[in-house]
Amino acid sequence: MVKKRSSWLGVIVRCGGVLLMLTLISLHLVSGLYAKYHSGEMTGGGAGVAAAGTVSILEHKAYFDTSEYTYKLKTDELVTGNTYHVIVPGMDIEKDPFIRLYGDNEVSYRLYLEIVSDRPEICRYTLSTEWSKADELFPAKHGGDIYVFQTTIRPHESRDISNLFVNRSVHIPEDIKNKENPFEGGDPFCIRMYAYIVQAD
Repeated sequence: MVKKRSSWLGVIVRCGGVLLMLTLISLHLVSGLYAKYHSGEMTGGGAGVAAAGTVSILEHKAYFDTSEYTYKLKTDELVTGNTYHVIVPGMDIEKDPFIRLYGDNEVSYRLYLEIVSDRPEICRYTLSTEWSKADELFPAKHGGDIYVFQTTIRPHESRDISNLFVNRSVHIPEDIKNKENPFEGGDPFCIRMYAYIVQAD
């Protein structure tokens, strides 16, 4: 009787071992596929993950200087985005977003950037030549414009990619206000930015 119990116990242990092995194999396969592309987001900015790599988008806090009637930056305060409450036709707003690479990526990856302006009719910007339009390569997650960084990011590469906007500014057109309704177009606006990492082939 003791031998019979021992025999059944051995069968159960062997079956459990086989199930555990199959589970681990399945997890390995799924993890390999998942590492190919995954993105996550932060409030007001964006971050992406590929094979344990992370990025963030930051910029300096903007404030409106009433004495000079223009926006200035607090160089000692980083934020994930700014909202602009004062809009002046013809104004150039200094804006200095940058993408921070933390170097914790195990593989090379391509870096994508999505820019979403909630009032594109009053906000004009030009990206630096290091970026090119890439809507056909990567689907927009938030209905914005997609760009790809021209240089592949190497494993464990840590640095800040700055000067995203030409002249570090966005422009407010002269003709944003309707003469019959001079307060039209004066609502606040913001530009949201998201970074995505896609593992390079």
